[in-house]
Amino acid sequence: CYKGSAAGQDAVRAAFPRVGVWVTECSGTRTATAASTFADGLFWESSKLLIPSLQHGATAVMTWNLALDPSGGPHTGGCSTCTGVVTIAGGQATRNAEFYVLAHAARFVPRGSVQVASSIDNATFEQVAFRTPTGAIVVVLHQSGWQTTQVTVALGADRYTVPVRPWSLTTVQIAPR
Repeated sequence: CYKGSAAGQDAVRAAFPRVGVWVTECSGTRTATAASTFADGLFWESSKLLIPSLQHGATAVMTWNLALDPSGGPHTGGCSTCTGVVTIAGGQATRNAEFYVLAHAARFVPRGSVQVASSIDNATFEQVAFRTPTGAIVVVLHQSGWQTTQVTVALGADRYTVPVRPWSLTTVQIAPR
């Protein structure tokens, strides 16, 4: 957020190794249509906020606005186009891209999970991997390419190949051995 890089968290973690880094100030932005707002939000929240923050050791990632009305209010200054995790209109809550990105991570990366080393040699992907408290390995992938791509996750001598759809947020979960 604020045109910074998640790599800036590295210096904070080095200076304060016993303090968790919480990424909290970011929010999606409304664009021309609801469909483009959702698509742009899913892309940005996944590839520019969630995955890089976790790659650089964030303890938690949350967005700034939990619930807003359809015009982005209540608004007291600052971002006039920000979106919330949900939009409330007429007593109904609509889940926005932020909701799905955060819920996706929360479902597969439970409290107590530890980030593990991982890499990918495809520029259309962002990824981060964890070992969960049960010993499962979880790899969260975001693809910004235009075609379905076969991704192979290597864990020791084992190989797991999965198709990853274009412009998607995908999780690979490998059961504990």
